[in-house]
Amino acid sequence: MAKRSLLAPLLGRQGRRVALSAAGSKLPGMEAEASGADRSFSLLSLGSPTQPQVIAVCSALGSVGKSTLAAGLAEAIAESPGKRGARGTAMRATCLLDLDTFSPSQAVMHARTEITAGVLGSARLIRQERYSDGEHERLVARAGAYDLLTGIASLDRWPELDEYSVGLLLHDQVGRYDQLVLDLGGNPTATEVDPELGLRRNQATVKALTAADVAIVVTAADPVSLSRTLNLLASLQNLVAGRLMVAVNRWRTTAIGGGAQSQVLDLLAKAGIAVDQVLFVPEDAGNCDSALSRGVSVVHAKPRGPIARAMRDLVTQINSSHVHSSRAGQAERQG
Repeated sequence: MAKRSLLAPLLGRQGRRVALSAAGSKLPGMEAEASGADRSFSLLSLGSPTQPQVIAVCSALGSVGKSTLAAGLAEAIAESPGKRGARGTAMRATCLLDLDTFSPSQAVMHARTEITAGVLGSARLIRQERYSDGEHERLVARAGAYDLLTGIASLDRWPELDEYSVGLLLHDQVGRYDQLVLDLGGNPTATEVDPELGLRRNQATVKALTAADVAIVVTAADPVSLSRTLNLLASLQNLVAGRLMVAVNRWRTTAIGGGAQSQVLDLLAKAGIAVDQVLFVPEDAGNCDSALSRGVSVVHAKPRGPIARAMRDLVTQINSSHVHSSRAGQAERQG
């Protein structure tokens, strides 16, 4: 008996999702965010015709390995040929920023036991116009071949990382590094608002996505994760002005069925994601465990492993695709 496709129900429902998206279905408040994206571009002037400068990594709710891939991607970018260093100096060319205000994990993943100010300290000093190169060196952590700005140390401090602060932080950091990798919080399109503060719980994520040259949505290779990702993609099409890509993490065929890769590609195609916007990252639990125990990225832990190769392929895919979808194309869509 042929093994049934576990994605068949999703393929059947996807037609309705596409129809809703084509009709301009948006979450409440999305129109305001779109106008915010225009302001971000004029303020930040991110990216170049050949290389995206800000790469955002996000996911739907659920533990799909988003932060693991963000760190691995930062390492792969930093090790790629032709990196000149920030501002042509001896400083390193890549920085990973933990902007996840729901469950920041980069400090733990990199075995940083001490509490550091990280992104909050940097954003505060930038607002006060006191952020010097010396202060930056004090707040940034060294992690493999890249720099790291750790996330908020206490979840109740999320309001301090508001849209204005994130905008100022990114504006400063793009002047210091060739490329930034942003680890963002889950549920980017939620509309939850704190009743006392009147702030969106995911404001840092939304601001970062509107400013990103490339947004990578991480999903796991199972029907539950893919279903959540499809719902997210339908909304992100109206929010992300840069290049939108999908990384299918922990790739294996057992959870999906026969012709697994073709099924996933067909599913994503109906959500508007082309084949050249998708990357499959093989499952390698041993590599991930080793990296976590050593406080390094998966690329550093196993440079010749399957995940490291996938991350290097992703870097090539990001940079090559950016040549054909630079800001000129985005401006035309927004105009």
